[in-house]
Amino acid sequence: MSSQPKDYDLSYKVLLIGESAVGKSSLIRCYSKPDQPFTSALMPTYGIDFVNVITIMDGVRVRLQIWDTAGQERFRTLTAMNFRGTKGVLLVYDITNARSFDQLQYWLRAMNKHELMYEEVILVANKCDFDEKRWEVDTRTGEEFASQLGLKFYQTSAKTKENVQEVFQELAKNMKFANHPDLVVNDDQVGEDFDMVDGGIRLPSFDYPKDKRQRNSTRCCYTK
Repeated sequence: MSSQPKDYDLSYKVLLIGESAVGKSSLIRCYSKPDQPFTSALMPTYGIDFVNVITIMDGVRVRLQIWDTAGQERFRTLTAMNFRGTKGVLLVYDITNARSFDQLQYWLRAMNKHELMYEEVILVANKCDFDEKRWEVDTRTGEEFASQLGLKFYQTSAKTKENVQEVFQELAKNMKFANHPDLVVNDDQVGEDFDMVDGGIRLPSFDYPKDKRQRNSTRCCYTK
């Protein structure tokens, strides 16, 4: 009996980490079920949960196995057990809650402990739909913190869908290139300003991150 063919070509494990109530579950729901309306009545995550999302990246079917983790302190040991095999991380804080931003230091230490500093990480400031008068962490602070860590930075809103698709797609692109650089090849016929991707799609060559092997001499997320 033949096995059922897979509906994806590549598969990457993604973790969303951060404090409780920063909106991790809402971001996942917004990305995985974009047709469903936003609700603020989601139950807190107890332990861990995950969803699979298939996306097309440069003509390749990429399965994102997106893990939703609990931010509550009593569940953090469960989070620690599930870092293994992770290829991408969205490090999330609530733009209206300065404590959630301060607690990023805890999550960065956990990432270093479990050697996630060499994987693909994006800093996410969630809930940007709120009036800026309610923001406790301004855009410049988030951008500077991301720059210090060598991370890309996005402001998102699961309520308005702002930058939600974009941040997951950016992470998928980075994971694909970092883990499967053979899928991006140069072709002299395309022109010096372009790379040929998967033999058929052209994108600007500067749109790709550095090869992971070129970045292993430094930690993206080092913190004391």
